[in-house]
Amino acid sequence: MGAAFLESFAAHLHVVRQQHPREVAMWKSSQRWLALGGVIAPFVFVTAVIVTAAARPDYRHDEQMISLLGELGGPRAAVMNFGGFLLYGVLVLGLAAGLHAGIRNGPGDGLGPLLVAVYGLGYVAVAFAPCSPGCTGTSLAPSEQAHFLISRLIFMTAVAGPLCLFVRLAKDPAWSNLRYVVLLLTAVGYVLFLLPLPGLGAGSQQRLFIGCTLAWILVLAWRLFRLTAPTRSFAPAAA
Repeated sequence: MGAAFLESFAAHLHVVRQQHPREVAMWKSSQRWLALGGVIAPFVFVTAVIVTAAARPDYRHDEQMISLLGELGGPRAAVMNFGGFLLYGVLVLGLAAGLHAGIRNGPGDGLGPLLVAVYGLGYVAVAFAPCSPGCTGTSLAPSEQAHFLISRLIFMTAVAGPLCLFVRLAKDPAWSNLRYVVLLLTAVGYVLFLLPLPGLGAGSQQRLFIGCTLAWILVLAWRLFRLTAPTRSFAPAAA
């Protein structure tokens, strides 16, 4: 249903492009702002992690998960939950809309941007579902149960989204050279997160996966930002 809505939305945009050039220019400007949000999003997330962890001298990035920074009652937990998870999720949601409108599409091609949108929505939701102190996953508190359920959804869509985008990127000459970059970053992040790697703690492996995810978000957002740059018009020289 969501993919069908995105396809209908894209068809509507095509009609608008043909009949209303001024509206197209305005939409392109909106796309550029959505792209800029996508460029900023990874830095927002990383900054929130650094700022929140700075208030916890005992926090170990190599061993502990990022969710712990937003645990109930934790120091600066609101910074992680609302300045990190929530803001990052909103910016990714906007980027998903921009990508859907900015990449050539056909039947069924709405699934990739839809999964990216669900990924962003997962972060919005997890901001309001912090885990219990310790983030062990053993608490029966509804907030912690929801947190770990949403976290699984985020992980799945972070992998499935770019995989579904691969085919769509290949159809558009302006985007096709990025498809293998996005695919490689996704695959590397997935492997680094799941495989037992000697000398690396769970926190380090999670950060490697998230780092790869933030990288493909940044790559796609930057390309959209460049493609939506305003074109300069030159007045004809006087005779």
